[in-house]
Amino acid sequence: MNSQSKIENRKSTPKRAVQKREIQIVYFVLLILIIFVPRLINLDVFLTADEPLFLEHAQEFAEGLATGDLELTLGIGYPGVTVAWWAAPVVGLAQTELYAYVAGRVMTALVNSLLLLVLYALARKLLGRWPAFIGVSLLALDPFILGYSRLLHNEAPLTLFMTLAGLSFLLWLRAVLPLSSENSNQSPVISPQEAFGSSQKNVFITRPGGGADVLGGLQKGRPWLLLAGLFTGLALLTKSTALLLGPMLVALLIGWAMIGYVSRPAPHSSRLLQTVLTGLAGLVIAALVSSLVFYILWPAMWTRPQEALQLTFDKLLTDQEAGTGNFGMFWLGDFVEDPGPFFYPVAFLLRATPWLLLGLGLSFWQAISIYILPKKYAPRSPLDVSHSLPLWFFALTYMLVMTIASKKAVRYLLPAYPTFCLLAGLAFYEAGRRIGERRITTGILSRLSFLRLPYARLLLFVPLVLLAWFYHPYYLTYYNPAFLGWLWAPKTLLVGWGEGLDEAARYVSRQPPGMATAWYGQLFSAFYPGRLQTLKKSENLITSDYTVLYLNQVQRNIPNPNVIHYFRTRRQPEYTVHLAGIEYAWVYRGPVAGMRPDPVPHYPLGGDFGGEVRLLGYDLSQPQLSGQPLVVTLYWRVLAVPPSKRFVYVRLVDAQGRVWAKSDGPPVMGLWPISNWQPAMLVEDAQEVAVPPGTPPGTYRLEVGWYDPATGQTLAASGQPLGQGGGLLLGEIQLGWQSLPVEADLPHLTDQSLAPNARLVGYDSPPPAATTGDIFPLRLAWREAAPLWTFGAIPNNSVMFEWRQDGQRVAEQLDPLPLPIEKWGRRALLLSQHDVIVPPTLAAGRYELVVMLHTGSDPAGEAFALGMVEVTTPAHQFELPPSASPPAAPAHLEQGVALAGYEFRPGAQKLDLTLYWQTQTPLTTRYKVFAQLLTADNSLVAQSDSFPAAGQRPTTGWLPGEIIADPHSLAFPTPVAPGTYRLIAGLYNPLNGQRVPVLNESGEAVLDAILITEVTLP
Repeated sequence: MNSQSKIENRKSTPKRAVQKREIQIVYFVLLILIIFVPRLINLDVFLTADEPLFLEHAQEFAEGLATGDLELTLGIGYPGVTVAWWAAPVVGLAQTELYAYVAGRVMTALVNSLLLLVLYALARKLLGRWPAFIGVSLLALDPFILGYSRLLHNEAPLTLFMTLAGLSFLLWLRAVLPLSSENSNQSPVISPQEAFGSSQKNVFITRPGGGADVLGGLQKGRPWLLLAGLFTGLALLTKSTALLLGPMLVALLIGWAMIGYVSRPAPHSSRLLQTVLTGLAGLVIAALVSSLVFYILWPAMWTRPQEALQLTFDKLLTDQEAGTGNFGMFWLGDFVEDPGPFFYPVAFLLRATPWLLLGLGLSFWQAISIYILPKKYAPRSPLDVSHSLPLWFFALTYMLVMTIASKKAVRYLLPAYPTFCLLAGLAFYEAGRRIGERRITTGILSRLSFLRLPYARLLLFVPLVLLAWFYHPYYLTYYNPAFLGWLWAPKTLLVGWGEGLDEAARYVSRQPPGMATAWYGQLFSAFYPGRLQTLKKSENLITSDYTVLYLNQVQRNIPNPNVIHYFRTRRQPEYTVHLAGIEYAWVYRGPVAGMRPDPVPHYPLGGDFGGEVRLLGYDLSQPQLSGQPLVVTLYWRVLAVPPSKRFVYVRLVDAQGRVWAKSDGPPVMGLWPISNWQPAMLVEDAQEVAVPPGTPPGTYRLEVGWYDPATGQTLAASGQPLGQGGGLLLGEIQLGWQSLPVEADLPHLTDQSLAPNARLVGYDSPPPAATTGDIFPLRLAWREAAPLWTFGAIPNNSVMFEWRQDGQRVAEQLDPLPLPIEKWGRRALLLSQHDVIVPPTLAAGRYELVVMLHTGSDPAGEAFALGMVEVTTPAHQFELPPSASPPAAPAHLEQGVALAGYEFRPGAQKLDLTLYWQTQTPLTTRYKVFAQLLTADNSLVAQSDSFPAAGQRPTTGWLPGEIIADPHSLAFPTPVAPGTYRLIAGLYNPLNGQRVPVLNESGEAVLDAILITEVTLP
């Protein structure tokens, strides 16, 4: 180098130093901004569940100091003294309760921010400026710890005090027990003053002879030991959990001793023993210092030391049962006594940021590469990552002890977080340094060369800032997006600590005034000025104008599972609070039961039940699909208080009256007992009808009725068409199809291929015995066989039932499938219901009932035997008795039925009538018979309604040409005036009430009843 170059180099050196200093200032200012700004803005948005405890403690603490009653500083047993010290001077200055919280939060956020700067200073001395900057930046912008460091709470200060104690102790270990290097013979002596002023990279050296002057190092490293004791004492004053610093510092010492042992050219066991003994002596001194700090800074210790210690440490030992203070432990969607060893690993994966996990992976790789991997993969020197092992021991010891304890909570992860962030920062720095040394000029990594520019590295912090900003100010809603945390967290962990409840309160505040019921009422009231009642009673949720449910309340089924199930499955929230993809709170408009005007249901109608309740209308949930619960909200107006318990039934029936789904239970799931009902009260009753998967699409109706559960007696219904069960038939429902590949829920399961494209997977057995004409219900379950080749497949969309005797077909019945096979969907389940008629043509004997698929004209596959039926036959009569008289008017009905004759005997209180029916063709409908006595102006005097022969000879069992004797008794309700009356009869379908028309001689329908004769009563 010539003289001119030397002169220019000397001139440029100060310039580089100035530039380097400017860069350091810029990065330090950035660190201050990312620490302070997100912690100090928007502190009045929401409150958390534990903050009222700390506010009350701070207020009592301030009063105790002001009045001299130091017993008031005892606190809440955490002990929470540090939080009370900095919050007490300001919480009393606030004009409202909300701003008292804000004042305490401001002080806590300021303290936590300053502690982060202290953490940076210690980490910079221990690890170097840039590893410390990266690690503290990761920590400062981590949404998990950022959220807690903004609260009036002790968890974040505890975390930082414990970490600072560990770093101070590690700096003391480095001062008195330095690591070895083959190429150095100088000793590092580091003081706190140097830590806050110097930023040089660590130097690892040994003294001449390979030993360490322990006494001299102990003397010079004493400030670090005093700091470790100070921070330990402050941690204990913050929360008794800080006792875990004992095993954590021991683990840190062990890690340091192990590194020191293996890093020396000639490891010796005596040196390892000396290291351990010296470290233990330092722990004793730190413990004494922490005890002194604990005593001096807690006024209650000056007057009531035994009570203060008992309150603090008894709580630590006794308050360890799983779920203590949490109304239960929620884990993987259930309540458990202890979630076990996987709780904290899973919680950490959900709470950590992706870059923290990446950094810890790098740190672990670098640590094991020193001892396990070939040298080409190892760091340049093991000493470059020498602090990793002690720090890993420090953090993992805490995690291990907390895992052993049965009481667990996600926030208990926090004390390990700063150490993990520092490990990640050190790993990122080491990885970046190694990449920089390689000077890569090709490939993807070469494109990152611009990051060597002084300010270009700021771009690396953009994702951290953006992630934090996305969750602002609800940082506690963060769950790792790399693992789709917002989907898994509510199903895995207890979620929600008050965030989002403020949004629900603000919404209710904008609605018409009314009574509200909400979880965390003290938090809710800070944002809701209206009337509020406790949620502890289930009745309050029923009678409130606004019911607010919160996520962690729902997870734990508070106040009881029934009321949570009722609201979450049967009622629709008027407003839902969404935060970061998670539903945190639901607002329901009420009251469910109360004195309120008539509602405006989507389907208004009118119908009474036994003079006790009136149905004003109903609403239906949307959409209405098979396999999806159907919620029917019924609006009842109480007419009279029922004398005993009442149940409501809701049935989903098809046009043939077959029941496909049903629900039975007390109104409002029994949450509002009948004893609480009052006349004129409106009850909003949401009933859930579980529509089975595989229910075919089509038109259905709902039948609703009331009954006495003790007797089974149905209350008389009126005002709407009646169903077969005696309840009111509501409007039609168009049920949509939903392909669901589920298992059949039938008594008998099979997997029998009946055709190339369909399989029978479940069925009901036929009854063991039956009489000709009987109809028995039969359910079948089908699944598409999904053949590879479907071109030209036969449309076998009918079901045929065959009655066989000795292997020979005797009779058959053909029914359509409710849905064509090509519309089922791959592997989807389809249910079908059939009313199987025992053919009237069968002779008495034992028959096999088989089922097969059918095209409509021919069988289309294999037959499957459903079971054996013992068939009996009634006596048949084909001659009309001579005493029978022919009817006075045409007596031929549709379906080939005729009234062949009749007999009657009038009496004083009744008229006995026998009808003789005859059919020309078999009947497939089970008709009922009506017989009525009418006046000349068609007023009803008496009537009889029943199946033929009191149900013994159903129309489906009539043989062609057979005479069916059908006796009836028409009772007179009151004495009948003398005169001439008309006697009529006929058939009607009980499913829809439609009468079978009477035909004239030309075969035209002219009437709906047969005029039997005129009757003269004396």
